[in-house]
Order: sequence, then structure tokens, then C-alpha cells
Amino acid sequence: MLYGADGSLLQRKYLKNNAQINKTDYLRGKEYKSDIPESVHHADGRAIKTGSSWLYEYWIKDHLGNIRTTFKDKNADNIIDFSDHGSTSAFILNVSFNCCKTSHPSIFQI
Repeated sequence: MLYGADGSLLQRKYLKNNAQINKTDYLRGKEYKSDIPESVHHADGRAIKTGSSWLYEYWIKDHLGNIRTTFKDKNADNIIDFSDHGSTSAFILNVSFNCCKTSHPSIFQI
């Protein structure tokens, strides 16, 4: 593992019999696995590379910064799916937002 002067992880290599199996680089919120973009982190979640397109995940965090709920459109049908990260059912019911910049509001499916 390779760390920067501030203690942040910059690179992780997996070796087997002194041969590199894979390598992950971390650069200012971007992750590259074997020099191919894998994900880009931002303040509200991350974008994950899936083939030639990107899957966007949005996070809701609690007051300590822990991720409580993840929203994403897993199958590109414009229905946002919830991924539960704990006992957040009451927390989820109080959430309402429009994630798409179109005239159609997003449909939430629990």
C-alpha cells in the first residue's frame, strides 16, 4: 500500500508470488482499478462505472456522517431503489426529493 504525506491511501496492490494480481489507485475521490476508472466520489454519493455508462448512487447520512440509506437506479428504469444500511425505516419515510432534472418526478420504491 502506498500512502500520501497526509496519511491518505493513494494505491493498493495485490501481489501473489511477486506477481501483481491487480492494482487500485485512489486520486482525489476517483478510483482506478488496473488503470481503468471504477468510481468517482462526490459530496452526495458516487458514480460507478458499469460498462460504457455510469450508475449514480446518492447517500443520506446521519449527524455523524455514517451512510444510512443509498438511492440508485439499478436497472435504468427511472425507479430509484433503496439500499438499507441499518434500522432507517422511520428515517426513510421522512425523505422526499426529486433527483432527476426533468419534468417527471422520480418514483420511489421501498
